[in-house]
Amino acid sequence: MDQESRASERWKPRVYITMGDPAGIGAEIIVRTLSKDEIYALCTPILIGSFPVVKDVLHFLPSQLSIHRIEHPNQAIGELGTIDLIDLGNIRLSDFEYGKPQSASGKAASEYMITARSIAQDQLNQEHLPAAIVNGPVNTAALWMAGYSGKNEIEPFLSGSTLQFHIPMVLQGDLRIAHVTGTMDLHRIFEELSTEKILTTISQAAFIAEQLGVQDPRIGVCSLNPYAGENGILGREEEEKIIPALRLAKAKGFRVEGPITPDMIVPYLKAGRFDLGIAMYHDQGFTALRSRIEYQRRSNRWQGFHGCCLYLGLPFILASVLHGTAYDRAGEGKASEDSMIEAVRTAATLARANFTSYHNGNNVPTSVRDIKYRNGGRHETGN
Repeated sequence: MDQESRASERWKPRVYITMGDPAGIGAEIIVRTLSKDEIYALCTPILIGSFPVVKDVLHFLPSQLSIHRIEHPNQAIGELGTIDLIDLGNIRLSDFEYGKPQSASGKAASEYMITARSIAQDQLNQEHLPAAIVNGPVNTAALWMAGYSGKNEIEPFLSGSTLQFHIPMVLQGDLRIAHVTGTMDLHRIFEELSTEKILTTISQAAFIAEQLGVQDPRIGVCSLNPYAGENGILGREEEEKIIPALRLAKAKGFRVEGPITPDMIVPYLKAGRFDLGIAMYHDQGFTALRSRIEYQRRSNRWQGFHGCCLYLGLPFILASVLHGTAYDRAGEGKASEDSMIEAVRTAATLARANFTSYHNGNNVPTSVRDIKYRNGGRHETGN
């Protein structure tokens, strides 16, 4: 093993975990996640949140973990049994009520996200190391109450920046689906959809699939309209936007097929026909994947939240859980941590892959986007 390979093997990424909405299940599932030895084998997790909320969770779970309050990531211990916490001191238990959206908890959640973004950008700019964030579950209504007008759950990460185009990508086992458009009113999808965005989504999602171990992925691209538009009878978006994007993608060397009727994308992925799916809007991908979740009456818990969501096109790695704040279960100590574990695992894997690329002679990525496909086309790497 050469020196560069040994450096990559030794390096353990930091993963910054935001606590999410204090009124939801975020702190609870994070504490459960940070009780797992595998997490500390993969990364140094650093929680960005509020001490009173984490302390309360430790009491009602209960948990024997201790809290180590720090001011800078370099002060993290990174050992099982201790939660390294950057405490913003921005909310007390008396400031909010578990189980409902409110301005105080929405404001606190947004501040965790803004702080994580700032720390990640400093790490990129000063240490030249890939930065990874896992966002705890937040509620758009609570963010609105706190003053954010965006219609997606990662608005504080985008606020004040020029980064308005981001790609949600769902990962659940061997099922991978990226979305050309994010959370928005359905009527806006027709305006937002473009050949350029579809091609960009294909490129960035294919790169992420390769970083996660799927080489030269086979990609199925969904239609927008039922029955793939029926040659224009049920809509013109396939002929005018999707099919031109597929032609361009094929010319650049991507193994794409489509348009595929959306109701078949998950069956095709499960059957192994495709390694990656491209959905046109939120519910095409998320609804299909969430249909795999099951409720266990005996344990009174949902099972199957083992996947996570990535947001591509940002200057840092950003992952989140596949579920929301679950206000109806907040404070009960019964929420499943499966999705949070998967989000941390995925963020750490991608951070290490970016670090390895740097030590193999590539530039440090400025985002989780294409190195191999940086200009939208494929490049020979000599491998």
